Amino acid sequence: MQKIDPERIFRSVSRDCSLFLLVDINQYSEPQNLLRQLEGLEVRHLFVGTPFSQLIMQSPRLVELSLQCTDLLDDVCRQLSGCIVASHLPIDKLNQDLGKMLLADHESDGKVYLRFFMPAMARVILQDSKHTHCWPNCSRLWLPDYRREHWEEFELNDTIKLQPLSISSHTEQSLKAEHLTYQLARTKHWISKPIETVKQAMQSLALLAVLDSLTVRELNQWSEFMANNSELLKPASWFSLLHQPISKQEKWQRAIALNDRERELTHD
Repeated sequence: MQKIDPERIFRSVSRDCSLFLLVDINQYSEPQNLLRQLEGLEVRHLFVGTPFSQLIMQSPRLVELSLQCTDLLDDVCRQLSGCIVASHLPIDKLNQDLGKMLLADHESDGKVYLRFFMPAMARVILQDSKHTHCWPNCSRLWLPDYRREHWEEFELNDTIKLQPLSISSHTEQSLKAEHLTYQLARTKHWISKPIETVKQAMQSLALLAVLDSLTVRELNQWSEFMANNSELLKPASWFSLLHQPISKQEKWQRAIALNDRERELTHD
């Protein structure tokens, strides 16, 4: 994995591969701005030939990229509205293959719509060894980095065969952590922290959000507390506290007390 700029992405692709952008028009408050940037490019609707074909105007777009698309890629990176893939397939065949990834098997809800191309979800798929069958006929994937400044490159296995993606409660918690990392990595409390520290904190925050049904205010309160006391995230006592079956008010008070004890031990 490495940070890379749009022009270097184009230079890194072999001649037998093309670059494609998967972008969600629904992430834009003014979709016309995106559509103007797509004018003159080869564009397909990912919903074609899928159970979502009646919603074609809301469909994510598959776009064949050229060197003139650097401004578009910068915009997608800032908006967190999609990803880039490299593939040897023509656009229509790739659109057909990737369209099959839109349906996933949820352990409690059955078949669900999966925005697999969004940065947070794509990272969850990449991190789970059970999901290595995803991204058929794609050799590489690029995602916005957590601070939306660069594209990060990931190697894929383009010889695998597509199988349905399975979504579990663990997947949902991992997705929550990725969303929080993207959401908070650039905020004033976290901007100066190493990204690995941010990710570690967001895993704790996602667990709290799932176990204790935190409000937005409580989520921000915990986030600020973790940012100011990031050394607290490592001891086993911290993870033990997160899992305790107590009220969220009591858990908050115990977290403060635990932090005070850790500081006393450090000063001693």
